[in-house]
Amino acid sequence: MTGILIERLMKAAIYGGSGWVMWILLILSVFSIAATVERLIFFRKNSDDVDALSDRVTALLESGDQDGAEQVLAHSPAIEASVILGALHWIKGGAESFHDAVDSQMIKKKKELDRGMYYLGTLGSNAPFIGLFGTVIGVLVAFHQLSEGTDKGSMNNVMAGIAEALITTGVGLFVAIPAVVA
Repeated sequence: MTGILIERLMKAAIYGGSGWVMWILLILSVFSIAATVERLIFFRKNSDDVDALSDRVTALLESGDQDGAEQVLAHSPAIEASVILGALHWIKGGAESFHDAVDSQMIKKKKELDRGMYYLGTLGSNAPFIGLFGTVIGVLVAFHQLSEGTDKGSMNNVMAGIAEALITTGVGLFVAIPAVVA
């Protein structure tokens, strides 16, 4: 029973080679790049000079102009501004009340901030295994070719199969590393 299973799996590996694994990695790398670019655009669009913003808002609040502080925050594209703006009306309740309101606003923003990160993390941790799977298939194909002949041509096929297998591992790492960095 086990022999039949191994034989069928070997036929499937030899038939497809590791090329389909490379296609999977290529498709995953395109999605990884898209998610990374989307996040870069999102954070660039939602950024501002937060130090200058903080100084302006602090000066307005110290002078008692909460409406002015709200207007400055409302006109800023910064994520921090939207969080503080959502919590600002709790400032009269004291430091603890304001702190809780900021925490509440951050929880609301978290989903928007984390969009795509789980995908990149999953891809970064699993792409090397997909590449390794392609390597295993490539080595199996190379050994099968080795078992079929002993002439110089079959040895060249074996070396080409092993090289292809190692390239698959490299591509898996090439996909994973940028995903982890992003």
